[in-house]
Amino acid sequence: MRFSMIRAIAAAERRSIRRLARYWVFFSLALLIGSLIYLQYAVMHGLGSHLSATIGLMNPRYLVVSIGTVLLVIFSLSAIFLAFDIRSRDLRDRIAEVLDTHPMTNSELVIGRSAGVVFMSWLPVLAFLVLLQVVGHLANTLGWYVGEPIELYSLLGMATSSLFVLTLWVAIVVSISVVVRHRILVVIVALTLLGLSFWVLSIAPLKFSNLFAFVLGPGFALGSDLVPTFVYPLPGSELWYPMVGLIAASLLAFAITGYPRKDDGAKKSFRIGMGTIFLGAVLWCVQYWLIERGSTMSQAALTVHKADSSKPRVNIEHISGHIIIDPGTRLSVDVVLQVQADDVVDVVRLTFNPGLEIERLELHGNPVEFSHQNGLITIEQDLLMGQKARIHITANGMPDVDFGYLDSAIDPTNVSVTNGQMLMQLGLQNAIYDSSYVALMPGIFWLPAAGSGLSDGDSVAASTDFFTVDLQVSVPNEWLVAGPGVREELEYSDQRRTFRFQPNAPLPEVGLLASHFKRMATSIKGVDVELLLHPTHLRNVTFFSDAVSEITERVAEILERGRRYEMGYPYGAFTVVEVPLNLRGYRGGWRMDTAQSLPGVALVRESGFPTARFEFPFREPEDFQELDGGIGEGKAERLMAFFEADVSGGNVLYHGARNFFQFQTGATGRGALAINFVLDELVNGVITESQGYFSTYQFNQGSQVVFGRVITDMLTGNSGSITEAVMRTAVDRATIWDRLLGTPLSDMQPNDNPEESLNVLAMKSRALARVILDSAGKETVGQFLSTLREQYWGGHFTAEDFERVALESGFSLRHLLGDWLNDTALPGFIIGRVSVKRLRDDDFGRARFQTSVPIRNDEEIAGPIRIRYREAQEKKDSRQEIPWDNTDAIRIEGKTSVEIGLITNRPLGRIIVDPYLSLNRRSVELKVPLVDAENSVDAAPFVGSRESAWIPLTEREGHIIVDDLDDGFRIENDSDVVWNASAGIFMGNVKRQLDQGLPEHEWLFGNPVVWSRMPHPGAWGKYRRTMAFILGAEGDQRAIFQADIPSEGQWYLDYHIPSRRTVEMNVGTARTAKAAGVFVVEVGDGSAPEPRYDVKIVSEFGEEMIEFDADAAEPGWNALGRYRLPVGVVEVVVSNKVDSSRQEEALIRADAIRWRGVK
Repeated sequence: MRFSMIRAIAAAERRSIRRLARYWVFFSLALLIGSLIYLQYAVMHGLGSHLSATIGLMNPRYLVVSIGTVLLVIFSLSAIFLAFDIRSRDLRDRIAEVLDTHPMTNSELVIGRSAGVVFMSWLPVLAFLVLLQVVGHLANTLGWYVGEPIELYSLLGMATSSLFVLTLWVAIVVSISVVVRHRILVVIVALTLLGLSFWVLSIAPLKFSNLFAFVLGPGFALGSDLVPTFVYPLPGSELWYPMVGLIAASLLAFAITGYPRKDDGAKKSFRIGMGTIFLGAVLWCVQYWLIERGSTMSQAALTVHKADSSKPRVNIEHISGHIIIDPGTRLSVDVVLQVQADDVVDVVRLTFNPGLEIERLELHGNPVEFSHQNGLITIEQDLLMGQKARIHITANGMPDVDFGYLDSAIDPTNVSVTNGQMLMQLGLQNAIYDSSYVALMPGIFWLPAAGSGLSDGDSVAASTDFFTVDLQVSVPNEWLVAGPGVREELEYSDQRRTFRFQPNAPLPEVGLLASHFKRMATSIKGVDVELLLHPTHLRNVTFFSDAVSEITERVAEILERGRRYEMGYPYGAFTVVEVPLNLRGYRGGWRMDTAQSLPGVALVRESGFPTARFEFPFREPEDFQELDGGIGEGKAERLMAFFEADVSGGNVLYHGARNFFQFQTGATGRGALAINFVLDELVNGVITESQGYFSTYQFNQGSQVVFGRVITDMLTGNSGSITEAVMRTAVDRATIWDRLLGTPLSDMQPNDNPEESLNVLAMKSRALARVILDSAGKETVGQFLSTLREQYWGGHFTAEDFERVALESGFSLRHLLGDWLNDTALPGFIIGRVSVKRLRDDDFGRARFQTSVPIRNDEEIAGPIRIRYREAQEKKDSRQEIPWDNTDAIRIEGKTSVEIGLITNRPLGRIIVDPYLSLNRRSVELKVPLVDAENSVDAAPFVGSRESAWIPLTEREGHIIVDDLDDGFRIENDSDVVWNASAGIFMGNVKRQLDQGLPEHEWLFGNPVVWSRMPHPGAWGKYRRTMAFILGAEGDQRAIFQADIPSEGQWYLDYHIPSRRTVEMNVGTARTAKAAGVFVVEVGDGSAPEPRYDVKIVSEFGEEMIEFDADAAEPGWNALGRYRLPVGVVEVVVSNKVDSSRQEEALIRADAIRWRGVK
């Protein structure tokens, strides 16, 4: 076989391909689609990453795999259509006989022509990747708002893997074309194989992805500047390249063997083909074995730890020792544990990373027999209750970074590739021990922990022990370490440096993060606050350099609030450290809570603050001159809002607040889970005054649906920030409410349905915490938290202790919340019309407007409400920011009505009733009537609440209202259209839910073809405000309102139409609109005119048709006419029938009807 001949044939094939029109079609298509995908990511990141670190996950610098995947698909198709007619082209061009007699072997001919096709298919990939780099570097050099160069290692990985993938598919097509002589059949077979490969890869567990990655590269290598990686570190990833190469070689050898041209090398080619396919199969089996071995070891460890999870264990009180970090090679752990038995213990059990080999283990200074298997140390030693022991462990080795998180509700390696793509954005590596970066996360148990390695259900996965530490950590001399508390340097030499961590407060876990960091630090209120970043990620440090004083002021405010409530920051230092994208950002257990919050340390992904683009909102600095602090104030506000809006686990404010309380003590016993959730919210409400939400369960293939719900929620005014919108879309679902109303918090079994449990606890705990804060006040709650922490510092408390300390602090949880742990009953509020009148001016000549709102709690259980309001703008076109104000929490007893009064200097522009946690489910915005501002009345001003005799409309004599949520509402369906609970593969197979018998509507799925239910702020409802609606059709689906008429006679029929309104959409919580971003949008159901409804009254008197022109209707109640009705059941039937010309756009809405008796 002559290589010169192969090169000549390949060159000829390249020239032939360049003349093919279809090649340039695929070339152009790939460049166009790839450029659009890159542009999409670049624009979203460049213009949106300043809003939230979660949007920063879309940084194109680290997502070449997402862009390159599309290229590979297109060029795999290109390879099929270029290689399928290699032999046919020879016949068509009448050169087959010439080639058959030319002095070249079949090997030279097939390999040469295949190489030409591969090169021409791969060349555009290289060209596109180079183009991305050029554009990215230009963007950085010229200061564009969008565009980033691709991380180099991931770029090289994509280029290399694409070469192997294209070689494989050219070999597949060439071998098929030798066997199948018809070109169309060749294409059909090849496309079928390509589609089958995609399907198998999409449904395969992530851990098996390399075994079926014949259309993509090995793994899904997210780029990283901190830990550059060529392939994703899945078991056997390094074997993918030789495996694919051998399979491609074997297919080409078989093609050479069967090539329709006389050649003496057929037998040799066949033997080569058999040999290479055998070697390829061996490598495939080796990969499978490596994967299964890892799974088997994890399952064995889980079995062992489960068996010991309920057995008595010791509590660790103190850990001291020396840690030597040799990055990428060895970890040495020499520690002494001071432990105490809280019960009689016959075996001391400790969880310790199985990759670290124990060289010596001593108890009270004496060597003892022990076992260290599956990550569990067992020491045969009896300890009496209260007895203490000293355990000395010396161990060395490479930590097993795959160990830990044994009982995760979701095993990321077992989810399908399709569902795992978003989850991988949160990282897959439990820890990192690389030559360039070390992340020793508590979840891998690099330090011994008491008991088994299973989660206890709380926010901290490792253990509920609270202990003190005194650790010396040795690292290379140019490295820094982030750890718990103040980092004290003890020793520095040419080779190494040693630091000491000895915080004065207890903690539940220890994490160490080390690398060659660039350090920025300052002291604020006696706390060392530092930022550790990769040396190439300092752009935003420069950008915020003119806002350092304002940012320092924000941090000082948080620390000062802690001091004011005698709950100061306990660890002496707080470090914000950058971590690689591949580091797993969530824990194990049912909750899978964030792993980015550690005692004294907050972890931020490299795609977050270090590389976010903050330039765009500050492109016109003069806009910020009106602020008191100028542009520095605006930047500080933007940064605070940025962290608060992070819903991917890196909310430094929300999760960092755990340092003030949750890392020193926690609840235990019945109801502990709910108490700890409430405390989480209380601490944030008092210390950081921020909100947050994180759920690993939101990161799946259905994330685009969640994103759509967030946009809908913000556009409809139900949420005022990204965090609030994300939480609402997750928790405000029919199934969550069903479980909340059916299961007491004390009986919550989170493992039954972890995602639902998390959302129930998140929703209810936030509402309960708000009630406590609004009722008792921050000062009282701060004192309560301080007392609780002081009394149980380093230990635990029960629900009884929790309530007792609250009483001692001046408020009763029973009075505010009732039996909140054991009861599921909720209040339900009916809200009347707002009335406004102008009072006489006050003694200073200021105008006064009296606003009154009647509210009734129509349930047996008492509950609180709060009213939020703000004054109207003086001019309609004014852009003046009007601040919101609110009342205190107002408790309304069951089955009673109250009147709430407000006094303002201007008429109100908006007024919202916030029912906390009630059957209303959501806040209710009220319509503010016009007021005669010129004429005043002489009446005493009224502020607060007082008893009222007000009776809701639903209880007035002669009024019968049937709402879409009432028992009298039902749907009849004669059509063949069937509702499918799955949203389909393109929406991530998201499971849609039923809301009291009707499908919950998602606007991303388009207008509903079956009657569906959606919340609407302008709809009618006793408690909830919803409506049913459907796309117009032939009249084969009907909504029926059934009422029981008490007396025969004349009755008026009214039909309720939901309103449209204008709302504000905020993209962050900030003190200034310019920093947070505020958009005003019109909320409605579309701009098309409303159709004429086909309405029918059915009673024993017969049927009566009504044509209701909804386009001419006003929002609210609309009179349909006066009708004679019999005693008994009367139905109002609303059909989906509309004119055929409008069936694609007309929406029929069934909200509520009202019968009014004629007196």
